[in-house]
Parts: sequence; structure tokens; C-alpha cells
Amino acid sequence: MKNIIKSILAAFALSGISACSTLPTYISYEGARLPSDKEATVTGTHDTTHKVLAGLNENVMLLCSNGKSAEPAWYTTAKFKYPFEAAVQPGRNHIGVLWGHVRTFAVGSLWFDAIAGHAYKVAHKVDGDRVIFTILDLTENKVVGGPSATEPNKSTGSRNCDEIANTVKERLSEPTTIYV
Repeated sequence: MKNIIKSILAAFALSGISACSTLPTYISYEGARLPSDKEATVTGTHDTTHKVLAGLNENVMLLCSNGKSAEPAWYTTAKFKYPFEAAVQPGRNHIGVLWGHVRTFAVGSLWFDAIAGHAYKVAHKVDGDRVIFTILDLTENKVVGGPSATEPNKSTGSRNCDEIANTVKERLSEPTTIYV
């Protein structure tokens, strides 16, 4: 009987620990994960400054990559609804992003040309009542790509993240719990 109780308590403790975790890196391409010199990574912001008042943290999560939602399966135990990092293949990529801070949200859809082996970060700047997103190439220390509306030689429809970003924007206007 003691072993059963210990097992149950251990399961609850482990589920509590994993419930606070973040999601793993989202792989935005088919097949096995490529070596780091054959792919690029793009990262949002996972602010952990405020431990007790976590709502004061500013986070940028990745909603979508190349037309596919990055939302995990419904049974995940992660606290956050979307991942903070994605692995992408070299070439033109599209990502949808979600920024959140103190029950305020913003979504955006961006494009950039990834180079194998490079690391990218989604940067944000709050400007009055809007949030401006940019993508920084951390390897070359420069801004790359931009908002979907500015994409040269636009990709057709399904690869960009405009539709998914708009769907999430509509869902955020309804009372809901999305940890950001």
C-alpha cells in the first residue's frame, strides 16, 4: 500500500514540475531533425524575471512556421501554449508570433531568409498602442526579413502565417487563458 501511495505522490510531483515547463523546439520541416549546421533556429523571448508575478514578464512565442501551427497536442503538460523556439530549413521562412505582457497581447506575421547554421531572434518594441516585431540574425548582428506585408516576391498563400495569426488574434479577443 505504501508503494502505491508513493507512486501516486511521485506522479503528482512530476506532473507539477512538467506543468511549469516550456515546450521543446518546434521542428518546422518534415523528417528527422537536421544537424545544427544544416538548419537555422529562430527564438522568441521567454522572460523569467518575475517569479511570483509572472504576468509582468514579456514573452514572445512562435504561433506558426511556414503555414503550420506550432500549437502542441492538447494533452501537453507545458504551461505555455506555444513554443519559444523553432528549427527551420535554410531559405525563405514565415513565422507567426504572439507577444504578451500583463493581459495585453499582439500578434504578427513575419518572413525572413534563413541561412544554415545561423541563429535568429524575434525582437519586439512597444510603440504606444502597437508592438513592432523584427527578426535579428544573431550570427551577423543585423535585422533581416520583415512583416509579411513587406515580403518581396511574395510566396503564395499557405506558407505564410497571416491566417493563423489572425485566428489567434480573434481567439484572444474572447475570454480565455493563454499563458504568455
